[in-house]
Amino acid sequence: MTDLAVLVVNYNKRDLLIKCLDSIFASDEVDFDVFVVDNASKDGSVDAVKKYFKDRVTLLVNDENTGGAGGFHRGMEHISGMNQYKYIAEFDNDILVKSDAIRELRRYMEKNPNVAACGATIIDMENLETVYEMGAFIDVENFRLKLPFHQVKYSDLPDEVTCDYVAFGASIILVDSLKNAGLPDKDFFIFWDDMEFCWRLRKSGYKVCAISAAVVYHCSPSVYQQPMGSYYRMRNQIVCFARHTDAEIFENLAEIVTGRFFRTMVVNINTPERANAYTHALFDALNGVMGKAEAHKVAPLATVQKWHSLVKGKGKIIVHEGRGFTQRDALASILRSVTDAPIAIASDNMATDNNTLHVITCYHILDIDYTSLPFIEGETLIWDNYQNFICDAADFSVFSAHKKFYPVFHSMLYGYIKNKLNLLREAWG
Repeated sequence: MTDLAVLVVNYNKRDLLIKCLDSIFASDEVDFDVFVVDNASKDGSVDAVKKYFKDRVTLLVNDENTGGAGGFHRGMEHISGMNQYKYIAEFDNDILVKSDAIRELRRYMEKNPNVAACGATIIDMENLETVYEMGAFIDVENFRLKLPFHQVKYSDLPDEVTCDYVAFGASIILVDSLKNAGLPDKDFFIFWDDMEFCWRLRKSGYKVCAISAAVVYHCSPSVYQQPMGSYYRMRNQIVCFARHTDAEIFENLAEIVTGRFFRTMVVNINTPERANAYTHALFDALNGVMGKAEAHKVAPLATVQKWHSLVKGKGKIIVHEGRGFTQRDALASILRSVTDAPIAIASDNMATDNNTLHVITCYHILDIDYTSLPFIEGETLIWDNYQNFICDAADFSVFSAHKKFYPVFHSMLYGYIKNKLNLLREAWG
């Protein structure tokens, strides 16, 4: 009998799931049992697992889609209830596991009994030169995540890092820690469920770490920029902070949430679907509405966006890389989806004309100096790390004056948000 279980959660990704399982069974570490939780897939995933892996995989099939949070909750509950396993290695269905990754994760846990969760290094299959994630930190004062090893070279990674959270989709956990910290909160559905779980682990006295020796490859596009991602991330993040921040940070949380919500409304004046998702996320979080969101709350972005016509009308695209901008490859891919015009990085002696579009990039579109910004309508597109944009004079007018509107916005919502956050905190206990 082995003391290591491997858990994979799947929803409608049959082909990726088969590749993921193939990579698991090709591991150097061979002493483990494999469990797959399927979230009521409609694409033949269950039949494919039965056909290709037969009795090598234990299938747990849900009657409905419970999201990643619900899937990992069920798998961890089932496995820990068997009273056999010491560790659970967990992977998303769009992960390919390097042959020595499971062995390295287990080896690290054996050497560090005070660690309850250890994450692998995640590398994007579309960009094998750089790291996507190796653990992360929760910046409580600024209401955000910090990824210290995002888009760095693998060779520049440390051996290990003690961090705030590691992703369920590429990690290993100590089963005994569930007795103190509890199972993942299935009502999160997706996103921030692993952050919230790791927060409980740390509050229970355990360490959370990530290591560079264990590598996995992520091979599926993220829904981060879609309204669905916007909704779950904001809703669950607010709930997580309301539950777990210390008294000093919580005292200021209403101010932080009010400011963050205002900024999201401003930057999404041209993307009403995302503004709709953020609005539902805020009020659902404050009123304790969790679980899977109704479809109207997470309607997808329209196919054609306002900036498309500006880009399509140009014969050349020149990208001016601003301080803090890290999404060059993503921007190029997005631009390429709507134009065949050549795209170049700006240089001092580059010739331009009125058929050239200048894309000025920055870290965040609300944190730039508009007084010195070289914006010319019809020739300039301003773009940030989060795909927020300014593409005409109307946009520029609103964005450059947004700070003047905040006091009114604050007076309307701050008191309501503060009262609701206090109730959330009390309900959590």
